[in-house]
Amino acid sequence: MADITSLNLLYCSSFLSFAIARLISQHVRRNGPISTAGTVMLYNNRIYSLASLILFLAIVLSLLEPLHLTSVKAILCSSPPDRDEPLRHIFHISKLYEYIDIFNVLAVGGLVNTHFWVHHFTTPYLTYSRTLHHPEGWKIFAALNTLHHAFMYAYFGGAAIFSDILPWTGCLQLAAGIMVELYALLTEECESGWANWLALGLFSTYAALFSGDLRQRGRKENTESGKKPS
Repeated sequence: MADITSLNLLYCSSFLSFAIARLISQHVRRNGPISTAGTVMLYNNRIYSLASLILFLAIVLSLLEPLHLTSVKAILCSSPPDRDEPLRHIFHISKLYEYIDIFNVLAVGGLVNTHFWVHHFTTPYLTYSRTLHHPEGWKIFAALNTLHHAFMYAYFGGAAIFSDILPWTGCLQLAAGIMVELYALLTEECESGWANWLALGLFSTYAALFSGDLRQRGRKENTESGKKPS
């Protein structure tokens, strides 16, 4: 059985996913969107929203255990107990599963922007380094990330009510991720290393790309409001 903690497996999954994405993109350019892709994407989003909510609750419940609330150092700097290993593996696998998002968007004829590509193809390396192999403080970002995904995929699954909350939950998870890494790197209480620098670089990159998406969304909304009759 393949070891999901293997870096070689991560490389292979990235290469295979990129190849599949290219094949889907070429197929759509020649033949048009795949007829069943919209339905598949809709139900995939709904299922993943529910799965993200369940994972969020599981992480929060484990975070609320008394031993993990004794101090900031205990939460951010201590190695998690062995019983957390299944949660860490599930969170990592969920990021590999998100490659399917790219396939679905391409299959319906949609465009995958820079943020989408960069985020989906690098997040598994973030979870590989900071969730599997150097997991100190992993639950802070993981909890906020799964909460954000519960709202986001519900929105993509048809629940438009969550539209306005997504910029806030998106910013919150990234800000928390950056703060956790800065705390680990700047305080003597934590043993920091390459994984923290990698995570800080990725979080900062995501934040820059996310802010670009928000600016584009704002311009689009202003343009659309300007077209409405007064």
